[in-house]
Amino acid sequence: MPLQNETASKNSRSVGKAIGRHFALFVSAVITFPVFVYLRAPQYGKVSAMMAWLVLGIAVLSWTRWESHNRIPFLQIILSFYAVYFSFPVFFPLEMRLLYARYVASEEHLRQTMGLVLLTQCSIWAGWSVAKRFIPRREMRLDVSDTRLLIYAVAVIVFQVVLFILKQRNPDLELGGYIQVINGVANIYLAIGIFYYLGERKGWNAVYISGIVVASLFQLAISINSAMVGDAIMPILVLGVLAFQKHARLTVLFLITLIGIGIVTQPVKHLYRIALQQRREVGIDVSFADKVQLYIVLLRSYWFQPRAVSYFEESPELQFSRRLSLVPIVAVIVKETPARIPYQLGWTFRYLVFTPLPRFLYPQKPTAQEANVWFARSYHILDERLAKTTMVGISQLGEVYVNFGWAGVPFVFFFFGVVLYLLSFLDTGVGGRLAPKAMLAALLPNFFAVESTLTGFIAGTLYTFVLTYLVLRLLSRSRL
Repeated sequence: MPLQNETASKNSRSVGKAIGRHFALFVSAVITFPVFVYLRAPQYGKVSAMMAWLVLGIAVLSWTRWESHNRIPFLQIILSFYAVYFSFPVFFPLEMRLLYARYVASEEHLRQTMGLVLLTQCSIWAGWSVAKRFIPRREMRLDVSDTRLLIYAVAVIVFQVVLFILKQRNPDLELGGYIQVINGVANIYLAIGIFYYLGERKGWNAVYISGIVVASLFQLAISINSAMVGDAIMPILVLGVLAFQKHARLTVLFLITLIGIGIVTQPVKHLYRIALQQRREVGIDVSFADKVQLYIVLLRSYWFQPRAVSYFEESPELQFSRRLSLVPIVAVIVKETPARIPYQLGWTFRYLVFTPLPRFLYPQKPTAQEANVWFARSYHILDERLAKTTMVGISQLGEVYVNFGWAGVPFVFFFFGVVLYLLSFLDTGVGGRLAPKAMLAALLPNFFAVESTLTGFIAGTLYTFVLTYLVLRLLSRSRL
């Protein structure tokens, strides 16, 4: 009898919490609706603003359905990224001005864009739900000792440092696809995940903290050296998600750090790339130390020089807000396709077919960023000169629409939701096997790249998963 009473009490508390969540959701909807409708930017009409409100609503609703609070909320993260990129920009007054082209979207194109986003979110959620209903959850059995994982993490960082030094001493060194394969195995985020979970399991000490700091700083160096400065923020995102798994909340410090880095670094990124390209065009060799010095000088000139003598035209707030908006990208695709540019019918996905082939066998092998380059030129986002130094992401949604139009969105993103659910099997929860969770850390950066190509996401995810799984499987069977 006492057991029955305790069960009934737990059930009543669960029902009470569910009612409380839905009531809070209803109140939030009532409050935010007039905000979207009456405080929207001038470019948006009431209909497109209401649709942007629905995009945010779907993301928020997904969080009320998050049940496993000791597992990473994959579905919720993806849907929230779409809300950030497509819902919040409704308040950005100048976000319709693309970075290099001048284009103002009509209300019709904005409605179509928001309709595509809503269809994308619903399709991902449907794919996840169907997979959850019919595919039993299974835990990947990778039993690798903590010692082997620690040695592997250290070896990853050592290899990356050695490769970085070799490339700095000989910039023309072409190591080809072989090094790309090794890089897939020596994944810096895999190392971060190993150090993080070992520290969580055994208690934080100098070894694990140092490993995370060194790996993160090295990723920062790689980002500056390759002029992909935006990747510098990725280790913070990965660590934030790993911490979220245990604590089920985002700390204020994490959010402030993330936003602060974005606001500080974003304004000079484009000028930094142009400066590097100009030096290369006149035959000047730029070392890593020179690149760091150049970036620091640009940051200092932007933030501390008077605006009258500054090289920059826009405020950091506008730069950051533009970075967080994919609305103009998808809107220009909707406007031009198929009116001026026909559907590509899978042409940008051809990279997936040729990915396994070494480049020495197929020199004309397409690159993972080919769709981004083609998009920027074909849609007149960049001219030929700027296309050499800057890349504009077509976005995952944009790539699907460019290839298959409205009809392709539900099918492709339904499958995307299924794959997302299957990848969640790597999350063994708090106290679960460490090796699968470390693999998950290696894959996380791919999930944040909503603004890049879907082709890159598919190839990068499969490539990283297969290689890291094979290595960890060998480690689980070998003996030291």
